[in-house]
Amino acid sequence: MNSYWPRTGRTYRIPGTPLPPQAGAPMVLALFHFSWWTVGIALVVCAVFGYAAYKNRTIAWALRRLRSKMRSGVLAARPRLYRQRFTYDQQLWDIDFKVWGKK
Repeated sequence: MNSYWPRTGRTYRIPGTPLPPQAGAPMVLALFHFSWWTVGIALVVCAVFGYAAYKNRTIAWALRRLRSKMRSGVLAARPRLYRQRFTYDQQLWDIDFKVWGKK
């Protein structure tokens, strides 16, 4: 019985290029619906995938990075009340919850 499990870690590329197969999808669309806009979009998509392959990154990594930059980069692991309490040496019973957070 042949086992092909070692192929699961292999990354596939368009033959002769460093581009992943997803980069060729707009080119197939350009074959069936030819217009200069479609060809231009297909070339831009191939350029983006080519640049990502050159930098040894994936498009999923780029989307995660973009989402991280849009939310200002850092996510706090603790709630704001917890961080303020230990940052300013503020006791929990000293906080007036009626006005807290309404600035």
